[in-house]
Amino acid sequence: MNRQETRRDRGGPAPHDELLDLIRALPTVDARNTIMRVRDTDLALCLIYMAPSQRERVIALAGPGKGRRVREALSRLLHTRILYQQYESTIREVILALNEGSTGGTGRTANGRTETTGRRGSYYRPTRSR
Repeated sequence: MNRQETRRDRGGPAPHDELLDLIRALPTVDARNTIMRVRDTDLALCLIYMAPSQRERVIALAGPGKGRRVREALSRLLHTRILYQQYESTIREVILALNEGSTGGTGRTANGRTETTGRRGSYYRPTRSR
């Protein structure tokens, strides 16, 4: 699947469309607070299938510092082999976090951290030389 496609073969809205709809439906402060808790690389991965104007709408919520870091992560990810399952898993976690934020959930882990997507390994994996 190339990164320009916007829908899965299964039909229905693409995950990034669900994310955008949810962000639009939430109060700005709730969406911003949740997005600020998402790891930069995970947020960049959520933006990979979006059109540039959609990406900028989400990045604008993150503020200038995080926005810069997310753009840098996105430029690296665009040149990385990412499995669709990695993308889908990550965006589903972010959607879940936004839903929990809209219903009053704290998103805190057992040790009190508020990291939205928890511990995730690197997206960068060594490959054999060609």
